[in-house]
Amino acid sequence: MTVRIVLIEDNEELCALISDYLQSDPEFEVVGCAHDGISGLELIKAKQPDIAVIDIVLPGKDGISILESLKILHMPITTFILTAVSSPVVTKQALELGASYIMLKPFDLKILSIRMKQFISEKMETIHLAHSIPTYSKKMGQDMTIATGEIDMQKSMAALLFQIGIFPHLKGSKYLKYGLHMVWKDATLLEGVTKRLYPEIAKAHKTNPAIVERAIRHSIETAWKKGDPSVYYALSESTPRYNARRPTNSQFIRTLVEYFASPAYLHLA
Repeated sequence: MTVRIVLIEDNEELCALISDYLQSDPEFEVVGCAHDGISGLELIKAKQPDIAVIDIVLPGKDGISILESLKILHMPITTFILTAVSSPVVTKQALELGASYIMLKPFDLKILSIRMKQFISEKMETIHLAHSIPTYSKKMGQDMTIATGEIDMQKSMAALLFQIGIFPHLKGSKYLKYGLHMVWKDATLLEGVTKRLYPEIAKAHKTNPAIVERAIRHSIETAWKKGDPSVYYALSESTPRYNARRPTNSQFIRTLVEYFASPAYLHLA
């Protein structure tokens, strides 16, 4: 599968540099470049790429405005945001508008390529998982298949884990994705993480609760050492930003689920 990419970057030299690097990989095809936000949005609409790489600061229409437009247009495009300034406010805005990944300039082109491949792999896995989950009953007693909104929620959860630094190769990643989805459907599971949530995750993955607990803890520890914990802290106004202490498993799960249940996210979803 060739990944089709659109680049929106006002620095023409940087845009050409990114394009040349990605084009050297047979898995990527750069289908268009734009140097302002207005023509960039039109390019996305015309080319329908798999990934759009978008700078935050653009003439005519900035990166956040492009994300807002894509949200309104219901265009399910993976978006990589480039920014020269590390800002929790921009990070939160971009994530709430569906950004898949945020990279701080200057960045390593090799890392950009790796993250793109990881994210596309993660996206395909999430879509497969969403279509394979069986029907479930709501309180009204109606049997329903998974709604589009629920599939979108799973994609967003996977994207957020990825952005924080919990990548698919970490065993705890699949346990967290499954557990977040379960808690999103039944918040009472948070009242018994050890006695209820871990056993349910373990049962679904044919393992034991202790392994689930350790794998999730290891994933969070890895993200705090090598990922971007500021993304986690940007999700909740009540959570201290840039606090060096990593959250417990239950704190981490609770914060993410509360974010996806928040009016800000639900309004944009």
